Amino acid sequence: MDKKTSYFQLASQEEREKKIDELKVLEQELGSLKKNAKVYQSHGNSNLLFIADRDKVHSETKMSITKLTETHKKLQK
Repeated sequence: MDKKTSYFQLASQEEREKKIDELKVLEQELGSLKKNAKVYQSHGNSNLLFIADRDKVHSETKMSITKLTETHKKLQK
């Protein structure tokens, strides 16, 4: 398998759609938080949560949605 091939590309259509939906919910939740709200993020396979910048996490989530949606559309063709 090519190193550039991600799990997302190998996942079924249903799994890809579910992941996109989860990210859209996360984006909505992040967008509805107050400016001073604390956001925590897990790093890697750790059970530890670290404080994260809300705007950065929101931006990363939007980018992930865009990339995954594009990949999903390409794989549907």
